[in-house]
Amino acid sequence: MSQLKKGILNASVLIAALAAIVFVAVFTSNLNMDYSYAAPASRSGQIYNLSQWQYCWGDSPVKSDGSFAWMDSDYPNEGWIDYEFPGRPQNAGGFVSIWVRAVLPEDYMARAVFRFRSPQNTAEVYLDNELIYSYGVHNTTEKVRTPGSTWHFVELPSDYAGKTIYIRMSTPFSHLAGYLTQVAVGYKSNLYMDIFQTNLSFLVFGVAFIFVGIVIIIFQAATLFKRNNDMYLGLATAFLGGWILSESNLHQLFIFGPVSSTYWANFFIFLMPVWLLIYIERTYISKNSLQGRLIKLQAIVHIAFALISFTFDFAGVVSILRSVMVFHVLLAISLAISIFASVKSALEGRKRASVLVIGILALGMSGMMDTFSLFYNTSPLLKFFSFSLIGMLIFFAVLMVNAARDLKRFYLQIERRSKETETNYKSLFTNMKDGFTLNRLEYDDYGHLKSCTILEANDAFAERVGISRKELIGSNILWLFPELGALCLEHQDTMDEVASAAEIKAIDDAVRLMGRWYKLSVFYPKRDFISIIFSDVTVMKDAEETIRRQAYTDSMTGFYNRTFFEEEISRMNEKMDELKPMSIIVIDIDGLKITNDTFGHNAGDELLKKASDIIRSAIKSHGLISRVGGDEFCILLPNTDQKTAQEKAEAIVKITDLMNSSNTLIPISMSVGLATSEDDVDEDIYSIYRRADDDMYRYKISQSSSEKSRVIDMLLSALSERDFVTQGHVERISQLSIQMADALGLHDNQKRNLVLLSKVHDLGKIGIPDDILNKPSKLTAREYEKMKTHVKVGFNIASRSKELVAIAPLILHHHEFWNGNGYPSGLKGEEIPLECRILGIIDAFDAMTNDRPYHKGIEMKKAIEEIKKYAGQQFDPVLAEKFIEIILQNTAHDSFANSAARNGPTGESIVSQEHGSAS
Repeated sequence: MSQLKKGILNASVLIAALAAIVFVAVFTSNLNMDYSYAAPASRSGQIYNLSQWQYCWGDSPVKSDGSFAWMDSDYPNEGWIDYEFPGRPQNAGGFVSIWVRAVLPEDYMARAVFRFRSPQNTAEVYLDNELIYSYGVHNTTEKVRTPGSTWHFVELPSDYAGKTIYIRMSTPFSHLAGYLTQVAVGYKSNLYMDIFQTNLSFLVFGVAFIFVGIVIIIFQAATLFKRNNDMYLGLATAFLGGWILSESNLHQLFIFGPVSSTYWANFFIFLMPVWLLIYIERTYISKNSLQGRLIKLQAIVHIAFALISFTFDFAGVVSILRSVMVFHVLLAISLAISIFASVKSALEGRKRASVLVIGILALGMSGMMDTFSLFYNTSPLLKFFSFSLIGMLIFFAVLMVNAARDLKRFYLQIERRSKETETNYKSLFTNMKDGFTLNRLEYDDYGHLKSCTILEANDAFAERVGISRKELIGSNILWLFPELGALCLEHQDTMDEVASAAEIKAIDDAVRLMGRWYKLSVFYPKRDFISIIFSDVTVMKDAEETIRRQAYTDSMTGFYNRTFFEEEISRMNEKMDELKPMSIIVIDIDGLKITNDTFGHNAGDELLKKASDIIRSAIKSHGLISRVGGDEFCILLPNTDQKTAQEKAEAIVKITDLMNSSNTLIPISMSVGLATSEDDVDEDIYSIYRRADDDMYRYKISQSSSEKSRVIDMLLSALSERDFVTQGHVERISQLSIQMADALGLHDNQKRNLVLLSKVHDLGKIGIPDDILNKPSKLTAREYEKMKTHVKVGFNIASRSKELVAIAPLILHHHEFWNGNGYPSGLKGEEIPLECRILGIIDAFDAMTNDRPYHKGIEMKKAIEEIKKYAGQQFDPVLAEKFIEIILQNTAHDSFANSAARNGPTGESIVSQEHGSAS
């Protein structure tokens, strides 16, 4: 059963290959024809064509000096006729001699060669009345055999450019007279390459047909199906390839002896119909019928004709080229008989014969058309073989379709007989939950395992692999599971003992097959047979993998955790010699604690994920990344030099800067350290890790400001993008702060603190939601309480910054009121730091005189009245009086007049509201 199915599979592949070869050959052949016959009229690369073509039938008179008169421009000869090349001169008079002339290209080429191809017995080439090339002896009697189509290469003198070249040709056969192709001028190597390009497909086409024919013959010689009819199809295919190969221009270029090529071509084409007729009669025609006997008789006539033709030619009675004309008459008769036989057989019930009619018509008619074009049509030259190639394709396509139908019917017969002999012993085997297969081991001549053919398989196995049982039977299980090859070889030596004991051997480790895990149980019912039970343990293995992954993976970032890192670094330390150069990158996230304290742990988690994305993008799959601490990562890069590792580290910094430039709410900063093993130093991996860690801390210290300050600067920048109040606000109150400090005579330290406070006092607003921060109406009680938290958030951030720690208490208390009604601590009077009291007045004045989401700016005069009104309540009265004095001075200089709005709100005073008081 398996051998038969294997044979059917091979035959199907062979049929498909044959059809593909025919199609490709026809397609490439037509392309080459287009290239060959559609070349430019003047020049193609380094190959030149001739122009001004003329011909004259007959032979030229000879002058007294022995030269030909037709080459004399003064000779009054009106016989020259213009024609287009490629083309074929009209030969209504049945001439056997011809003169052709054309003008050589104007472009000069050193050592140029003139090339042409012609089936003439003689060819002479003249330039300037001088014979420069001669081939054959001029003789027009039919006793002279044709030399076949011959390539001619003529070396031109150096002064050929623009001159007229004359070609004198003769042949005993008028239907070949004047036949001239492949004319060009160029370097000999380029001319050869041009021949190769334009004719390669015919050579390949012929070799392919011969190969396919031989394969069919060998296949049928094995009598796998005992279908010897296909032997004749193989012979016909091989003979067709032999004919194409013999007629190939490229083949004739390398074979010196065109006469032999001509005889071989006729031998193959004369006998090819014999094999096709026998194949058609034995495959498609009703036995012992009239049409069958006619086809047999016609096959005998073709054999007799071939013998007679070659005998007469060898005896010098009739040339083989005359017999070709008779052959086409026989071919037309064979075509008519085949059509008659096919139609009659189809009427008698052999429906397959009706399809054959199409192929026979295509092959016969295309061959007749090409023959007429070659021997009888003297109009401009047509593309050679174009009709025949199409006919061959159609004919063999029909044969392949019918052959495929035969194979399908044969297979269905085998399948039906197999089902009739099945028994019920497979019921238990079929209903098993575990997959089961019975397989036969097959070996080559050297005893090596070649295949493991599935003889039986249950439904559970078929369901697991996603292939039906019908398709599995007869297939090689090693194609599905190559991993089983090692299993079969492992138990090959103990096969006899295991088989005799009927022992089942379980495989300890689960095997992964087609994406699932299986526990295998193997036993050998007899020698060269193996049965395998496939128990699916995927769920159990997935659970094990999940537990292992959880044990070694950081859930937040998806990187390996500290446990895995310690085990891996220990393992690598034992193999340091193999892993050198070893590089290690250590990364620390700056300001993670500030982010957690300011925005909460959810924001800190997002920062960690953002950092892991940056690291993953920079490293990709080139290293092992582990999170070894709360804000620390380590990357192990085995077999990585310092230059490559440095590029990875720099990529981390660049991606970080790129991400921060996208106006992210929570900016990120990372310190990166790197170390690489040294070739001449014997150190362990822990030493490299310590050097990388030290390098990371040096990187952190070497920055112009602390990394915490960098984070704070980025937080302030992010705040300015969110809160339009800060746009110009900081600059205005900073200027007023400097004026107040100078007016009050503050010492330098207080002045610096006041100016710095004016710039960062609202740092804590980075933690306030946008809908509250920019709300256009009055805040609710809940929203107001949320807004008040910004002073504590700002205090927490500043406390962790070396540059801001001195003013952290000032940020905390800059909303305290003189009367103790402020927040967060309710300080009053001089308990409130001086800088906070000054900033409270300046901030309130700027808020009143400039637009905010919740109100329009008011006139400066009214703002001054508000400051006076709340002096002693919200503001320090002494400082308020000093501030008003400065404002009035500025007004006199027209410094602030243009910044105040013309209209203000009515009703409740601005300074009495948080969302519109002192900010």
